Amino acid sequence: MLIILSIFIILIIIFPYSDFNRQSTASKVVVFSAISLQDVIEEIKSSFELEKNVEISVSYSGSQKLARQIASGADADIFLSAGILPRDFLNDSNLVSSTSFFASNRLVLVASEDFSYEIKNIQEIMGLPIERISIANPELAPVGVYAKDVLEYYNIWEFFREKIIFANNTRDALRYVKSGNVDLAIVYATDVKIISNDKIKVIDIIDVNSHRPIVYTAVGISGSKNPAAASELISFLFGDYSKDILQRNGFDLKNQKDLSKE
Repeated sequence: MLIILSIFIILIIIFPYSDFNRQSTASKVVVFSAISLQDVIEEIKSSFELEKNVEISVSYSGSQKLARQIASGADADIFLSAGILPRDFLNDSNLVSSTSFFASNRLVLVASEDFSYEIKNIQEIMGLPIERISIANPELAPVGVYAKDVLEYYNIWEFFREKIIFANNTRDALRYVKSGNVDLAIVYATDVKIISNDKIKVIDIIDVNSHRPIVYTAVGISGSKNPAAASELISFLFGDYSKDILQRNGFDLKNQKDLSKE
C-alpha cells in the first residue's frame, strides 16, 4: 500500500508539471495590427494557433500610432500596417527585417441614410449644406492620410478644413456617420462591408488615382524574440485560407503578386 501511495503521489506531481512544460514550450508571436484588419486577423489567428501550436497576441490600433509604439520599444514580432509610411518610419530606425505586401483596399464616401443629395463628383459637396465631415486622424492612421490626399486632389481640403472631425480610425469615422454626429465620412470600403451598411448610404465615387496606393504590409520586426514563428505567420497570410478570408471581407489581392516581396 505504501508503494502504491508513493507512485500515486509521484504521478500527481509529474503530470501537472508535464502539462505546464508543454504549455510553456509553445511559441508566442506578438502582432501589432491596423484596426481595419481586425476581423480578418482574428479568423486567421484562430486557425494558425490551432495548426501550428503557436500563441498569437494581437494589439489593434491606427498604424501610425502602432509604429510609434514599436519605435519606442514596444515588444512586437510582426507589424501589419495599412500603408507603407508607417513601415518607412520603422525602417528609418533600423527596425524592419522584412516587408511583404499582402492586400489592398479602397476608399468610399459615406453619408447618413437620409442624405437626399445625388453626388457624381466629390467636388459637388462644396455646394451642399455640409456641417461636418469625418476622416481618420492622419497622425494616427494611414487612412487619414489617404482621405486628406483625396480632399487635396479635388481642391476641397481648405474649404472644409474647419468642418473636419478627426477620428481615431476609419471605423470610428463610420460610426460618427451612423450616429448622426457628422454628415459625411471617407472610410475604407472593407469597413463598410464588415461593420454593415445599415443606417448609411455608400457613395462610391472616389477615384483611386486621387490618393496614394492603399497597400497592406506585413513587416517583420528586427530583434524579434520568435523570428521563425513570425516568418511562418507571414507566410500563412499568403496561403489560400488567408486569401479566402481577405477576399470575403472585401480586401483586394490583385496587387499581391506584383508587390509580394520587397
